[in-house]
Amino acid sequence: MMQEVQADQFQLYASMPFFMVEKCCNYCDHLSSTLASEFHVSKELAESRLQQIEARIRSAESLQRFNDVIREQPTPNSYKSVPKKDIPIHAQSLVEKALLQKQKKEMTGL
Repeated sequence: MMQEVQADQFQLYASMPFFMVEKCCNYCDHLSSTLASEFHVSKELAESRLQQIEARIRSAESLQRFNDVIREQPTPNSYKSVPKKDIPIHAQSLVEKALLQKQKKEMTGL
């Protein structure tokens, strides 16, 4: 069943490639009839191909809108959301020493 569906989809692509269909879209009012005539396929096949193209366009537009919405959302900064903790009294002197050493290294470029 899946192979039949894939074969039908391929038939649409192979019989009417998009780049060729696109050229016909610019100058005709009855597109399915024109495509059927130009590509020597049935009108039903031409209509199916047009529906397939329209579905892909809608899908791409929907994906673009989704990506736009995602891009507009602020990126959470996980470090800012972590509450600050007080340094225990017994570790304060060690932290101060470590910070001083870090500052000295940064100043000397080591």
